[in-house]
Amino acid sequence: MYCPFCGQQQASKSAFCCSCGKDIKFLCDVDKTGTSGEATGKSTLELFRTFRSVKEKERRAGFKKKKTPSKDYLKVVKISVGLMRLKDGVLKTVRGTVLPLLMRPESDADELQRAAEQKMKTVDRNVHGGPYVLLYPDGTKITNIPGTEVPFTLNEYKEVVGKAYQRITLYICTAEDFFTSSQETSSESNSSDSEVIIMSPTSAEFNAADTLVWEPADGESGTDSAAPVLFSDSQEGPGTSGGVLETACYSKYTQLYAPIVIEDKDDSDSVECSHDIPEDTKVDQQSLSEITANLALEIDHRANRYLVYNSTAIREDEYYLAGKMIAVSIVHGGPGPNFLSEDLVSYISGQSSFKASVGDITDEEIGKVLQEIQNSPSVEILQDLMIRNSAMLQTAGCFRHVRSCEEKKMIVEDYLKWYIIHRNNTAIERFKAGLESLQFLTALQQHPTVLTPALCHADVKHAAEMENLFQPEFSQQGSNRRAQEEKAMSYWADYLLDCEENDSSVTLEEVLMFATGVPCVPPAGMSPLPRLQFLCSTTSTFPMANTCANILKLPLLDTYGAFKANMNFGINNSPGFGCL
Repeated sequence: MYCPFCGQQQASKSAFCCSCGKDIKFLCDVDKTGTSGEATGKSTLELFRTFRSVKEKERRAGFKKKKTPSKDYLKVVKISVGLMRLKDGVLKTVRGTVLPLLMRPESDADELQRAAEQKMKTVDRNVHGGPYVLLYPDGTKITNIPGTEVPFTLNEYKEVVGKAYQRITLYICTAEDFFTSSQETSSESNSSDSEVIIMSPTSAEFNAADTLVWEPADGESGTDSAAPVLFSDSQEGPGTSGGVLETACYSKYTQLYAPIVIEDKDDSDSVECSHDIPEDTKVDQQSLSEITANLALEIDHRANRYLVYNSTAIREDEYYLAGKMIAVSIVHGGPGPNFLSEDLVSYISGQSSFKASVGDITDEEIGKVLQEIQNSPSVEILQDLMIRNSAMLQTAGCFRHVRSCEEKKMIVEDYLKWYIIHRNNTAIERFKAGLESLQFLTALQQHPTVLTPALCHADVKHAAEMENLFQPEFSQQGSNRRAQEEKAMSYWADYLLDCEENDSSVTLEEVLMFATGVPCVPPAGMSPLPRLQFLCSTTSTFPMANTCANILKLPLLDTYGAFKANMNFGINNSPGFGCL
């Protein structure tokens, strides 16, 4: 035993320390308590542990854990819902009505329809009445997953379309509008006397677009060394639009200048008067991009072009150079020509298909003769036409004795193939030799279906594909800025639909030109990938673009009407692009 005050060891149990003399009697009392505890067989620690276990059992007996729902049940996703109404007998989306909606992934069509109807009525006071029908974007009623008999659920639909939930947009419309639209669609499909009338413009409207020419420089106009390479097109070829493509995408903010007038040769007397502009009007000078853009309005971008033989161009080997430039441009990620005829590209790629028509013939006299042969009602009239036009047919190797009226189709087809392909064979072969650069011709012959659109005319992507082409850069989820950006994305989708349906002064080609500097997606794709960013209202209420980085910046506005008007104004008044 030791003294707790001085630490001196005590020889025997005593009431006082032998060293410091302090009272240590309490040490003797502690030893006696420990001895009594050992006699009972349980220490203080064991008694505490027993007490604690009893109290723990009592606590657990009076406590019940609350049941919490599973995480899957609590999960909600965000989709978009909009409104459709009947217009001109067709269900069309109402612009500016697309709203975000939170739903469970397991939601079925009925649950989704009720939630969408409630959301619309809460936000828009003009939405009232009912009942309403839930529709896919194409206007069909939602019952099953498209193409299957599986009942609709949101998660199943998401897997089928392969989109994120945020990119899914569904619509509702009144049952009355849906029923009326279904009846009109059914009556149109059952009508047997419907006609499709194709209106074609006069030949004078296509004179400016009939030939694409390589013009010589000003100082070389008196020589023969710069003869043009001719890409001839038809007056009324397949896929030709009803008129010249009219667009004012690159106009000035105000129409201050007179248009460029292209005079016919017969009106040469009036040229001097029409271009009589004072020399001191330097303020009214147009820029190079504006002049070129105005001249480009006369080009029909949808007409098919063929190669036409030119002796000077053959001597200069310019057909080879043209083919080489096209191959190098496509392989290096640039645009393709997008104007060659499908029949010409099919022949170059080794395909056997040939779909030319009499309308592809640019010579009026030859086209008239072929039209008469094609429309001859009897063998006698066909034989008479063959004899009267024997020189023309004999040149093409098509003059023969006919025994039935059915042979007229083969005669016209053989002449067309000679006129478009065989008589220009030398030019086409040199053009093919140029396309062999960088192994492009080999790739075209191996994959004709994939590469043909890069050479022939092809429309710009649909609105949905354009929407997927631009990837948005959102702010942090849950922020006020993010909510504004998501509303702008719904306006952006509606705006692209308006452009596709010609319900806007801007086309999809012009939107892509404004954002990237090219009117169509190059065959090799775009690098960097196009992106969408968002402008603060204090920065600008009009769209902005960085064509080097393929970035389009959208304004954050409160209504779709303001968004559409500002987008149209900004794109229409952006001269400088499109003159490539």
